[in-house]
Amino acid sequence: MAQRTPGSDDPIGNLRTTPFPELLDNIGERKSTGKLQILVGENRRELIFSAGRLVRLDGADIPRTEEDDWVSDAVLELCSLREAAYRFLREDAPRRDESEPKEVGLTSDQVLARANQRVAAWRDITAVVPSTRAVPRLAPRLPPGPPLQATERDWEVIAAISGGRTAGDLMVVLDRRGFDVLETLARLARRGAVEIEYKQ
Repeated sequence: MAQRTPGSDDPIGNLRTTPFPELLDNIGERKSTGKLQILVGENRRELIFSAGRLVRLDGADIPRTEEDDWVSDAVLELCSLREAAYRFLREDAPRRDESEPKEVGLTSDQVLARANQRVAAWRDITAVVPSTRAVPRLAPRLPPGPPLQATERDWEVIAAISGGRTAGDLMVVLDRRGFDVLETLARLARRGAVEIEYKQ
């Protein structure tokens, strides 16, 4: 699955050489139990696995239904990473309470399937807002067309656009998921209400 440091049984590596989907498949195939830590800048993402199934992500239990799309967003963000150090800390499988369901969490296939549902939409979004480092600016005026139809959450994003904040800054200020913020910015940009500045 990855390299090993001398004297360590815990696999370590980088998503540059082992992309997240491949890493997820390896954990699932080996039915590993433990903690996957991924260092993203100064932040650390943490995924807990039990017998190869993802049961917790960043401290939150994985929902058994798809009523909340935060799992899709989080996994999609991890899949999009091109370089990030990781370490898998193996643990013994806990003794299961007979009153608990036999299977909890999600398999690697189920996790990636949720993310794949977002891929097409994500491609549309990044065609307009290519990165969280992109800087949105309010357009001086709306182009000709129907009136701007904006929801309360849209107005929250519009109000937060200020002082050269990046899309990533807006995610922090608004405490909202990346997909949510970027999708809103892309929609507003297509209407002409927002201009997107991005320099690689």
